[in-house]
Amino acid sequence: MSKIGKLIMEWDECKIIEDEIKFQLEESKEEIEMGETTEESIRNSAYNDSYVMEINLNSFIEDLTTIMNKKCKTNCWKVEISNFGWKNQNGNKVFKADDARELINNLLPNTPCTYKIYNYSNGLAIQNFHHDSPTGNEWYYLKPIAESTYEKMR
Repeated sequence: MSKIGKLIMEWDECKIIEDEIKFQLEESKEEIEMGETTEESIRNSAYNDSYVMEINLNSFIEDLTTIMNKKCKTNCWKVEISNFGWKNQNGNKVFKADDARELINNLLPNTPCTYKIYNYSNGLAIQNFHHDSPTGNEWYYLKPIAESTYEKMR
């Protein structure tokens, strides 16, 4: 395997909510001091605000799509998977993804995940954390491939 490079971005719903709470608490200092609201109500509001997650997800998808387009002109990828799930299985696949939402749906298990995305040679490496891989030993190593290679391998 090539050396994993710099962390590019990450998706962590807990961190997103905690950042939103911190922001809201800072913005509401006066209201809290005056008794117009409480820290608890601000926390509850942030935990139940699906709009916060939607905005962050849309921004994340947009940013990752931009990175994907710079790294892979064909939208065709080969991925080597290491330590997938509780059985720590390895494998590989080829797929085509026009945007980051498609890329994530093609790769990650359909369960809540926290993941970090790194530069990896001319591709990407994704370290994934979820209930079957809580320590993040699940890795995806993505390399862009030519469309002709994709057609031969699929």
